[in-house]
Amino acid sequence: MRPITGQKEPIIRLVRKLQSPSGRRRQGCFIVEGHDLIMRALEWGADVEGLLLTEGMATSEQGLALAAACPVPARTLTRGLMGKIVTGSKPLPQAIAGVRRKVTALEGVFASDSPLVVAVDGGTLADNLGMLLRTAEACGVDGVLLSEDTVEAYGRRVVRGSRGAVFTLDIHEAGDLSVAYDLAAARGVQIIATSANTDASYTDVDYTLPVSYTHLTLPTTP
Repeated sequence: MRPITGQKEPIIRLVRKLQSPSGRRRQGCFIVEGHDLIMRALEWGADVEGLLLTEGMATSEQGLALAAACPVPARTLTRGLMGKIVTGSKPLPQAIAGVRRKVTALEGVFASDSPLVVAVDGGTLADNLGMLLRTAEACGVDGVLLSEDTVEAYGRRVVRGSRGAVFTLDIHEAGDLSVAYDLAAARGVQIIATSANTDASYTDVDYTLPVSYTHLTLPTTP
């Protein structure tokens, strides 16, 4: 493991760019924090392009395991430098990795014979989206569609809350969901929307048929 010698090194510049949604989209990567999530990314075949460990982490059992599993050489840096390049994260992570985003086309989300798809429309809370993604992954959902006004799936809080589901799910940033609904209808996929104001029960639906389930986030009062 080679130490970082200054803030102008390419890996440090990349991490700074990945702090914003626009930077993550331009670079095609996102940040994963902590031993457990980075190890899941490696185990599940995610494309890890860089690994940074604090000096203390680098000599620990967990740090050595990460460095051994990572396909690219790990770099070390001080806690102070980690705090300068990773902003707004508490507690300060002792290990971060740059992971390439998996881009899924709309057609790919509906590729299976009987797709089960979740569409998130207007989901603005990162923690809620993370929880929804990990629940979707646990339920065997084939893919997730995100509307234009839904929070980005690769921000720190969503990635952490998803417990690694972002590495396995086919996620498509759909923008206008009407295009996705038209495709679903053309392929014989039943579209189900949820509401707190209905007499129908979710148990009334035949889930053995292809399903596109729409999660609608209603505005809340302060």
